[in-house]
Amino acid sequence: MYAGQRPTLVIQDGAMDDIPSLGQLAKKHNIGLHVDCCLGSFIVPFLEKAGYPTKPFDFRVPGVTAISCDTHKYGFAPKGSSVIMYRNTDLRQHQYFVAPDWAGGVYASPSIAGSRPGAIIAGTWAVMQYMGEDGYLASCKSIMGCAKRIMAAIRSEIPELYVLGNPPASVVAFGSASPNVNVHAVGDAMSSKGWHLNALVNPPGLHIACTVSLLPHQLCFPKYSYCPSSVHPMFFFPADIFYGAS
Repeated sequence: MYAGQRPTLVIQDGAMDDIPSLGQLAKKHNIGLHVDCCLGSFIVPFLEKAGYPTKPFDFRVPGVTAISCDTHKYGFAPKGSSVIMYRNTDLRQHQYFVAPDWAGGVYASPSIAGSRPGAIIAGTWAVMQYMGEDGYLASCKSIMGCAKRIMAAIRSEIPELYVLGNPPASVVAFGSASPNVNVHAVGDAMSSKGWHLNALVNPPGLHIACTVSLLPHQLCFPKYSYCPSSVHPMFFFPADIFYGAS
C-alpha cells in the first residue's frame, strides 16, 4: 500500500504529497493508496471553495482507497476523535476484528480499540452539527489568511529568515537565511515571548500550525514582540541572535 499526506508533519514544512500521481502508481500496481489527511482535516477539503489553489486528494482521485481525518484538530471536536473512510464497504470489512473462539463467546469490534468512550463520539457529532459546512469554510478562510500573512511578513520584512518551500495550507515553516542566525536560538527567543514553535532539523528550522487561537495575535508574529507594526525586529530578537555575540 502507498501512503500520501495532505499536508505532512513528517516533512514538517507543511508540504503536500502529489496524491493524483500516487493514485496513478497505485492503479498501475493494483495496490491501495491511503491518504493521511489527519492534520489537513477540515482545512484542505475547503481550500478550493475558499479560493486557494489545490490538487484533488480525496476519492475523486482514481486509486485512493482510504482517507484518515482527525476531527479533534481543525474540526474542533474533543481530543481523541478521528475518522477513517474507505472507498467502499468491501475495503471497510477488513478493518473489523472478530474472535470466534474466545472463551467468553464470539468477540467482535469494528476497530482495534475494543472499548471507545461514547462521550467523545457524541461531542464530535455535536461540534460538527454546530459548525456545519459554512462554519468550517469560514474557519478555513481565516486560518489560511493568517498563514499567508505570516509567510508574507517573513519573506518581505525579515531577510535573515526564509520560508521553507511554498506551504499550500495552514502549516508554515521557516529557517535561517543568514550564517549569523541560529534559527533554533530564534525559537528560544520567541518562546520567551510566548511563541512556542516546533523545532525542525534537516534543514534546521521552526514551524507553526496556524489555528483559530492564533488569529488575534497574527499581526505580532513573527517579528514583533508587541504591536504596532512599526517595531523593528531587533526589539523582538536579541541582537546576538542576528549579529553574533559581542
